[in-house]
Amino acid sequence: MSQKFLTAIFACTLILGCLLPARPEAAGTGGISLQEWKSILRDDTLDLYLKGRCVGFYRQSYAISEAAGTIEAETDLDAGGASERERLFAADRRVFGFDGRLRSAEQKLKAAEGTSVWRLARDTGETWSLTITSGGMARTEPVQGVADNLTPTLEMYRGIKNRSIKTGDSFSDTTFDLTSGTPMTEVTRCIETPSTENGALWVFSDLQSAVGRLDTLKIDTAGATVFSGQFPFVMRKRKGAGAPPSLVSLRDIAEALSVPAPRAAAANETIALMLDSALAPDSSVLPFYRQQGTSWELGDMPSQCPASADIPDHLQLPAGFTAPTVTMQSDNPKIKSLADSLVQAAHTRCDSIDCCFRYVYRTLVKKLSPTFSNALETLEAGYGDCGEHAVLLGALLRAVGIPARAVLGLVYLPGKGYYYHAWVLAGTSGTWLFVDPTLGVFPAFRDRVPLLIDDSGSESVKLAKFIGRIEIEYVKKAK
Repeated sequence: MSQKFLTAIFACTLILGCLLPARPEAAGTGGISLQEWKSILRDDTLDLYLKGRCVGFYRQSYAISEAAGTIEAETDLDAGGASERERLFAADRRVFGFDGRLRSAEQKLKAAEGTSVWRLARDTGETWSLTITSGGMARTEPVQGVADNLTPTLEMYRGIKNRSIKTGDSFSDTTFDLTSGTPMTEVTRCIETPSTENGALWVFSDLQSAVGRLDTLKIDTAGATVFSGQFPFVMRKRKGAGAPPSLVSLRDIAEALSVPAPRAAAANETIALMLDSALAPDSSVLPFYRQQGTSWELGDMPSQCPASADIPDHLQLPAGFTAPTVTMQSDNPKIKSLADSLVQAAHTRCDSIDCCFRYVYRTLVKKLSPTFSNALETLEAGYGDCGEHAVLLGALLRAVGIPARAVLGLVYLPGKGYYYHAWVLAGTSGTWLFVDPTLGVFPAFRDRVPLLIDDSGSESVKLAKFIGRIEIEYVKKAK
């Protein structure tokens, strides 16, 4: 199944955002000398573990330029499988002035399929814009809520250096996540000060708004990160300068993120999500559920595609679901030409959906990949996993005027359990149908649990809240 969630959730958000030590709000941003910046900021290299085995490494470094009056904070992640094709390289670079204020930011995700880039820039005033480049195509949009400031980092590490932080002291910070284009908050609380009992470490709990769970951060008295837990991963201080232990495959990571289940739901049963009390299904998928006490029961999906004539104009679903997006370029000439040729002999919308679905299922080579490729990249590469299959089918359907949306959620695999997956929601005859071009199922009315609808790839960060916090039960359908 797809490990695109590692990119959107783990790499982009959890690693490049949350694993940076919290940056508490500072009282002011002025009066910081160049020498103090140099004395406080330090580089870190950590190994990344999953169930006791290394899956990559993480580096954080700072470059201070007195001439330019800037501080570059760079985070690099190298993670994924034992093969080069399964590996993910990510980098987050943020430039600050000596006053601590953010001047610009750039994030790159690189895999065998290509490189995606997010660039955050500010004009001469206070207006910020975010440019997303993927598959040779770029899209720029204004953004708000950019509040990054490096000064709180200095304040926290100044407290560590001076041993002035006390148990119970808490710190808050707002940082801007480039992949989702939204601000995120983080609260860090000191739960232990250095002692002989804890190995002379500062121990903090960390709560990030995108994740919604308490994680642990340990820092030594010199300010070096020793441990950081981000379920289901653990980061530890690297010992020596050698290469990390052998890497595991993306399938191992998929196992760690999966939801156990001994069997699939029977025909007379409904899937029920059992979530933490603070959680509820995302608003984008709420119509698929009904709340029953502390559980969320999934309603039935159509088991057949209505064999009716094309939908009249006055019954068309909203036009927004046929418009091109940054990941589903339905207006691209190559995609439009292919889509038109696929549906040339189709007589109904069901026929059209089926033609496009069969093309994607039969044509794309099934390969695991650690990062998203958009529809055009996928078409040209000819391979991918569930994320690529979903965006290509979505683009083909939109290109011929059929509403289509990308669904992120869970799918049951026989004898294994529920794994993170992506598929398509297609509109016809006044209803929506699940279409799974990766596993070759249309309509896909069983064994799928929608968690999020994301047409642009910018909402995937919301899935972070569900990882490790979902249980699935089956309840008998009412007669």
